[in-house]
Amino acid sequence: MNTDKNNIYIKNSLFSSKDGFFEIPYLSNSPQVMMESIINLPVATHNKTTQKVHTENDFFDGNMNYIEVEEGLWLFAYNFDVKQNIIANAFYDDHVPADYFYLTLSVFEYELPVLKQEKNIVLLSKCWTLYRPKTMVSMYFYKNTSGRFINFVFNKKWAEANICTTFPALTSFFNAKTGYLTWLDQVPGEHDLFEAIYKQFLST
Repeated sequence: MNTDKNNIYIKNSLFSSKDGFFEIPYLSNSPQVMMESIINLPVATHNKTTQKVHTENDFFDGNMNYIEVEEGLWLFAYNFDVKQNIIANAFYDDHVPADYFYLTLSVFEYELPVLKQEKNIVLLSKCWTLYRPKTMVSMYFYKNTSGRFINFVFNKKWAEANICTTFPALTSFFNAKTGYLTWLDQVPGEHDLFEAIYKQFLST
């Protein structure tokens, strides 16, 4: 892996402006690669003992917690407050294997102004997204958005041994060419489920 080349690209692209959004690039080949990519951001502070990455800057404040549950399965939890419009862009190193799938459960709060009202209203958006390796993912976050999400990151070998028999649709997704699937506000009780998982994860 050409670490120096990727680090230079990330540093040169970090918070570059395009179409009103400030870019945050990161590598996404695997959980280890993604974690190291985020840790190496010049605005990030890493606590190896607590497995936590923290940042406070002019564009957003946030935290990332991570844990390798077992071989082939990682969990990441994020929470952040957005100060400017930002876009998080995943990219891949062609010289490094990319065989991990990402299942993301996210909860975002958006403030919207309402005519003739002093206070903005807050909308809650809940979303599941599943995407396959080497999918180019761009996540847009608008100013004054608060968000939290959990990434379940697993490879095909782990999924086939642990969950494909329970969720056979995953096998079809593995064999298809579809880059990603999204379910927006369609899963009953997903907000309560998110809160339970998020709380349990941060307590481990």
